[in-house]
Amino acid sequence: MLRARLTFLGLLVPFLVFLTGCQGAPGVPQPAWEPGSLYLRGEGPIHVELDVNPGCEPDERSLSVLQSFLERHTGRPVLFSEVEVLGDGYYPMAQQAAKHWGGAPTREGDYIYVLFYDSSEQAGVIPGMRVFAHVSDDYPGAIYVNKSGLDDATWIPWDDWRDALPNTLAHEAGHVLGLVLDEEGHKTHGQSAHCTSEGCLMSLGQTESWWRALVRIDQEVDTLCSKCLADLARRRQLPTSARFRAGFLTRSEEGYWVAGAPGAVVLGLTPYSEVDWASLREKVQQSPKGSWRRYGMGEFRTAIELDFSDPTQWEAHRSAVSRAMRDHNPIIQELARSLLGELEDLCAKRSRLVWR
Repeated sequence: MLRARLTFLGLLVPFLVFLTGCQGAPGVPQPAWEPGSLYLRGEGPIHVELDVNPGCEPDERSLSVLQSFLERHTGRPVLFSEVEVLGDGYYPMAQQAAKHWGGAPTREGDYIYVLFYDSSEQAGVIPGMRVFAHVSDDYPGAIYVNKSGLDDATWIPWDDWRDALPNTLAHEAGHVLGLVLDEEGHKTHGQSAHCTSEGCLMSLGQTESWWRALVRIDQEVDTLCSKCLADLARRRQLPTSARFRAGFLTRSEEGYWVAGAPGAVVLGLTPYSEVDWASLREKVQQSPKGSWRRYGMGEFRTAIELDFSDPTQWEAHRSAVSRAMRDHNPIIQELARSLLGELEDLCAKRSRLVWR
């Protein structure tokens, strides 16, 4: 008998995992996927989990800047976990995040994961991909800060990589909250998820020249331009389909659901209300070897949670998968395509005329 399963798939899909956005597919009326609004509209504390590679420990000032930025712009208390130094060796950042993320202390608590890592200690790093820091679009509640990326910026005259951390963390936190919009009416403001206003924290101006970088380090942190502040105010009014469940950033669609975690994306066909999120987290963190695939600037795994044990649901699953093929996330589209053929075969076998 076919049973419920979590199937990990190695899918190489055309999806860049660095400060990019997904455009909604036409013809699929889905609730607004606005994860940044979840932090801006929510109540109660935001829980921030801090994991570090040895030698990548952040300084207290930088963490204070991150906390102040989030509290100022969300109006909510921000609680940091104890900094956990990962002592199980160096390996790619996404694999570290996927293994060690823990989620908020409460099942539905809003959550941000931060990993301070060192790509110079990781084998097989893609040349030219030692970015300073980034926020993944698959799980926009995770910030990755690369010590060697900051160290490699020898054209910037700082004495220590931590000199750049306050602005770096505040900048990435701005992406977590949804900055910068690049929609109709905002074309002169946002470009490639960054602000085009001179001097704004969300611009890329600090990396354009050494002298500007030096000024950026010395100036007051958390300098958002009026357009970015207006963007945050607008996002605070936007409805969102995003919900945290045991650290997963989830949304429920018609017939299927999507769950993101650091280093993983899951497409689910089981009833959303019946998902055991703690159990799913264990399965995701203990995925089989060989399920990792690298593209863009990192790695993550994809999985499908489904139940084939009830033949009466196969047709409903096939319809849901057809809708998921038009999801606004191209990763979900690829997962759905990988499953559609199997479901069509099952439905055909169930409905075929059998001569006896």
